[in-house]
Amino acid sequence: MRKMCRMIRGDDEILLEKFRWRLAIIWFFGGGVLYLSLIFQSTFSYYGSDEESIRQVWSWFLPNILPILSLVIGSTFTSRHIQSTEKIKRIVARFCCFLSVGYLLTLGLTIFLLPFPRELGIDFNRIEFLKSSSLWLAPFQGLVTAALGNMLIFDRSIEQ
Repeated sequence: MRKMCRMIRGDDEILLEKFRWRLAIIWFFGGGVLYLSLIFQSTFSYYGSDEESIRQVWSWFLPNILPILSLVIGSTFTSRHIQSTEKIKRIVARFCCFLSVGYLLTLGLTIFLLPFPRELGIDFNRIEFLKSSSLWLAPFQGLVTAALGNMLIFDRSIEQ
């Protein structure tokens, strides 16, 4: 019980460098799975055989993943030459990891649940559905970007 209270209060700390690498693993793995699945779907004409449909799918996907992935990659590899002993609260790090996993799962569900309406006999335009998914993905992406940006690139030396 005492350990649980300490976890909730966030007394434990984690090295910022370790946190950066955890995020990199989450984003490389999650983003990679989604990227490969879209390559597979594009190759087998899942969204249509015309080039315009495939271009629209990738035009939807890349802005949904590249900003955060770029932030994570940039902060991880820029700081790799610096030995830092800087620490952050473990509960904040967990929150950022949960946000990242949640966003990637939401993005993945948007992609992977597309076949089911057609299986149920509901005819709809897949590309239009992807475009309308911005209604729930954009606010989520904004929250994830804000949280990660604060943790990864915020200069903590100004606090002291």
